[in-house]
Amino acid sequence: MRLSNHQISLFLTCHRKYKLKSILKWEALDIKPALIIGKAVHAALAMLASTNDEVKVMQAAFNELGVEPDPRITEQVFLLVDGYKEKYKKDWLSPITSETTILANLTRQITYEARIDGLVENSEGVWVKEIKTSGTAPGSFFKQFEYNRQTTGYVWACREKYSEMEIKGIIIDAIFKPSQKSPEPKYEREYIEVSPEKVKEWKQNTLWIAREIKKCLKSKTWYGTDLCLLHYGQCEFWEYCSGGQNKRVLLTTHVKAR
Repeated sequence: MRLSNHQISLFLTCHRKYKLKSILKWEALDIKPALIIGKAVHAALAMLASTNDEVKVMQAAFNELGVEPDPRITEQVFLLVDGYKEKYKKDWLSPITSETTILANLTRQITYEARIDGLVENSEGVWVKEIKTSGTAPGSFFKQFEYNRQTTGYVWACREKYSEMEIKGIIIDAIFKPSQKSPEPKYEREYIEVSPEKVKEWKQNTLWIAREIKKCLKSKTWYGTDLCLLHYGQCEFWEYCSGGQNKRVLLTTHVKAR
């Protein structure tokens, strides 16, 4: 079994959603602008970490924006990228690796997949780097990552992969998109150290989740919940679930991934 943080989050939010996205591979036809912006910014900054070639950085973003990108979305993407470069030009972290996928074995049967934005180094040591784009105000944004499943899992996977390095924890670079209250983007950076105790708790919890997924696979029972509505607004599978799980409805909103 291969598990990622995204799959774990899906399963904990709604078992049925996990089945639809992770097993049956249904993808929404209508992609939200926030997701497009986040992917394009990530792609551009990942390329920027490995090269100063402006053309390659722009091309990486356009690969995520699509064939005929919305001009307003395109403008916001490059506004965020340019602002990030300006913010950290005097505090640029030395890259060790660029964006990459790491596979690490939790057990002989369970592999954890972590897609990191890279490993970086400063005077304090080596860190996993993670870039987050958010539409919310900075406020207490970083508190959610102190005991976060994703950040702990990513650090554990990198320590397994790069055992010769002493990886202290994770750096969160948060990019806050413009809003009516705050028309200019904001950029904040947080360093979060990950202790062995955190990792031990994460491993126990992740193994428990894996066992629960196996139970669902064996019983072929996948319950739906309302948590996805509470966490993310209207769930992308709302029409399908509220319509009695009619596959014809699903075909109008989703497509099978290739």
